[in-house]
Amino acid sequence: MLAAGSIASLNGLLIRSIESSTDWQIIFWRNGFMFLFLLGVLVVRVRGQVVTAFRSAGRPGLAAGVALGIGNVSFALSIIHTTVANSLFILSASPFVAAIAAWLFLHERVGRATLIAMVVALAGVGIMVVEGLGAGRLFGNVMAVFTMLGHAGFVVSLRWGRAADMLPSVVIAGLVGTLIAGGLSGGDLLANTHDIVVCALMGMGA
Repeated sequence: MLAAGSIASLNGLLIRSIESSTDWQIIFWRNGFMFLFLLGVLVVRVRGQVVTAFRSAGRPGLAAGVALGIGNVSFALSIIHTTVANSLFILSASPFVAAIAAWLFLHERVGRATLIAMVVALAGVGIMVVEGLGAGRLFGNVMAVFTMLGHAGFVVSLRWGRAADMLPSVVIAGLVGTLIAGGLSGGDLLANTHDIVVCALMGMGA
């Protein structure tokens, strides 16, 4: 978990290093590389039984993929339109939102300490979004909230389908993000080599 958080935090640095690509170009290439890379990993992992793997993941895998795919789109938009600190701070509340959702939909027990942590975290998120009103960063902060909700939905869906291999859900997420960006880009997807390499690093590693 520590390694995942540390690697994910590099997204802010990498997005800031983009030279000239638009929001949708960044999202398209980042998610496109994520889709292709993880699809390749899946093919190797299941020894070519890709269709069987997707069927085994079932509805939980599809739900997880759609939630994470939307979350990936809003995450990039939040990093671009607000500070990295704001985005990651708001996103840090997603485990607590996931705990509430798991209690509601999966009937998993939520402890008292977790409830207190949720209240404190969500209060902090509210303060951060309010600050964005005065700083001209409201859109970015709202996108970070959508990311938090998307990641929480992803986690709960993984719990729902924990009996199966859920790697296909992450492949679906890459495809969803690619399709969203492709559809909203107006067809303007050509980026320079530097930006494509940076997006590849984000898609395959961060």
